Amino acid sequence: MQRLPKSLESDGDLKSFITKNSVPLFDGTEFSVPFLKLNTELQQALAFARRCGRLRGGLESIEVQLQGEAAGLAKTAAKGTLNQATGASRILFVSSDGSERFYRNVESLAIKHSPRLYVVRLDLDAAGLGSHFFGEDAKVKAMLVVEKDFVVRCFQGMQEKL
Repeated sequence: MQRLPKSLESDGDLKSFITKNSVPLFDGTEFSVPFLKLNTELQQALAFARRCGRLRGGLESIEVQLQGEAAGLAKTAAKGTLNQATGASRILFVSSDGSERFYRNVESLAIKHSPRLYVVRLDLDAAGLGSHFFGEDAKVKAMLVVEKDFVVRCFQGMQEKL
């Protein structure tokens, strides 16, 4: 099971919302992720992350970034100065039109970088996702939000406000 950022672990409403909206990432897996529509609040949180340089696109470049961060964390841990995080500090949003191979790669990344990485599948195709955040003609199947404050803002934006 994916873990929320430490500051949101006690948010029962968010946990309930995520549980209610979770589905297997692809047919044949037990790895479940929230499957959500891009509501106004989440769109604003992602757009803010993009404007601040905290939103990355493309699964291959995201994988390289996560590997680099993991190597840095391993070096810090070897020195004994690492304060291990207990929840997500990165959130990976994926489009709804990926192939099974794409989603298997996403699942592998999520497992490898757990508990730092949280995955959400959006009810939006790559063209829609790309045009919202990377330009009119962009097609993006994966976006990574980095930095804890931006990740928390995205989690808070997932639920429509009543």
